[in-house]
Amino acid sequence: MVAVRRSNSGKARRSSESGRLAKMAAGRVRRVAILALFLLAPPWLLLAGQPSLAPHEATRIFLERYLRAAPDRTISWAVEENGGPPGFRLVNATIHSSDPAFSGKTDFLVTRDWKWLFDGHVLSLADSATLGRSRPSAEALSSYLSKTAGSRMSVAWKHRGIGPVGMRFADVTQQTPMGPVSSGAALSRDAHWLFFGAFFPLSVDPRIERIKRLGVTGRPSEGPSAAPVTIVECSDFGCPACAALQPALEVMMKRHAGEVRLVHVELPQWAGQRWPFTAAEAGWCLYEVAPKLYPAYRDMVFGMQPSLTDANAQTQLFATVSGLGVPIPLWNECRQKSQARDRLLADLGEARTLGLNGTPIVFVDGVLLDRGIASILEAEMDAALAGQKGAEAPPAPGAKPTARPKPPNG
Repeated sequence: MVAVRRSNSGKARRSSESGRLAKMAAGRVRRVAILALFLLAPPWLLLAGQPSLAPHEATRIFLERYLRAAPDRTISWAVEENGGPPGFRLVNATIHSSDPAFSGKTDFLVTRDWKWLFDGHVLSLADSATLGRSRPSAEALSSYLSKTAGSRMSVAWKHRGIGPVGMRFADVTQQTPMGPVSSGAALSRDAHWLFFGAFFPLSVDPRIERIKRLGVTGRPSEGPSAAPVTIVECSDFGCPACAALQPALEVMMKRHAGEVRLVHVELPQWAGQRWPFTAAEAGWCLYEVAPKLYPAYRDMVFGMQPSLTDANAQTQLFATVSGLGVPIPLWNECRQKSQARDRLLADLGEARTLGLNGTPIVFVDGVLLDRGIASILEAEMDAALAGQKGAEAPPAPGAKPTARPKPPNG
């Protein structure tokens, strides 16, 4: 029995020693894994366990990129934890600038998990006797919105959309004098709130995201497609401020020849006249059949702006197109179809979803300019070029990159 006890004790000692060695090996593996994570993981993963730091930093960076519209503009912001609908925080942003015209306040909604920012309008449905349930019908919601807006609205649910998980996404179509314009909307999980506008992931660069959603592919443009800087101009042929902006754009294009691509997005607004939409429709068909003549057409239409009316627009526009040497049979064939009209209405809807209300609006490599554009355009162009040149040169040791990300050219 003694031998047996001794033998069992030896096994126990060997078993204990094996366990100790296994624990040491496991510890080494854990330390190596942690070191590898620190060295190889992206910064957002290392900050994932620090919700008080990473979300606020991401929000700050997003707001600075989203709101900056002048070289001297800075942003400060504060959070109201219970200032928005359930599941959201209200973010109050203050824009500081040496020019009072650029200073002001605005607010956004941010999801409580700090993943999504919403820019737009929110409509409470809680007081509606027929809507405040989890799955209101599209017909009931359409009727409610038509009464609220005072114009015919229709709702169509979508299987998916861009925004937080759990929300129901829809296209809301409003009948306008120009035709049906559809923009994005989302219904909250409790069906008490309807969001009109755009959700942006806080992990993206909004300067690139807005241009991506609006789209620059297949649009009229000037300058080389591979130019280091892309400018997107949203305008309206019936807008006096848009006409006044054209000389500044022309000077900039000449001064920075080969360095900038100018993309035109026509967003004809309804201001009691239909001719701006007619001019945009005629211009799109001209672009389809003779794209190189489009800049000349725009210049001529803006020049005729004071004299154009709904009564004479068809005659004046036909004379303009004919004088440019456009193949009239092909141009007329395009106008008889609905492609140009549908494209313009789709652009108006997407612009409305993105909060691009009114004209002119200009993006310089994704930076939005919506006030005092002519006075700051050159400064923004210089900043964009400096950023692109900075991206080409290797950064100094320890220096932070300052270049702007390049928006998609298409």
